[in-house]
Amino acid sequence: MRTQRYESGRSMIEIVGVLAIMGLITAAAFVLITSGMETRRRNQAADEVGNIVATYRGLFAEAGNFNNVGSVSLSALKLPTNNPWNHAYGVAGSGTSLTVYVGFDDTDTCSIMAARTWSDSTLDNLCKESEDTCGKFTGADVCISLTYGF
Repeated sequence: MRTQRYESGRSMIEIVGVLAIMGLITAAAFVLITSGMETRRRNQAADEVGNIVATYRGLFAEAGNFNNVGSVSLSALKLPTNNPWNHAYGVAGSGTSLTVYVGFDDTDTCSIMAARTWSDSTLDNLCKESEDTCGKFTGADVCISLTYGF
């Protein structure tokens, strides 16, 4: 007579299957978290540009022009000096127009930000390579410049 043996535990195939499912869930979570972080950076940059423009509009109301914008630093106005990608915000003004430069590390992020709706601004250049003015202000590889007229 044979006795039945009851084995406990899991087979190797079951363990590999569970590990594969865990790997897929981890990869999906990583993609979602990375995407969420980039969206937060974009929204933060848009908010910061809005605050910069609002503050300089207040200065415009006092002075009547933007001719001396360069002499007033962002930090003196308690505004952020660097964007979420750690490039400096650039601000330049002349007469009744104010230009804000926003720099990025890559053209993909720049393109997404350039496509964003920026209230009452004119987008001067779409993701211009920073060989001239843009790079001087931001120190970035690519940037957009937003001009606000008054």
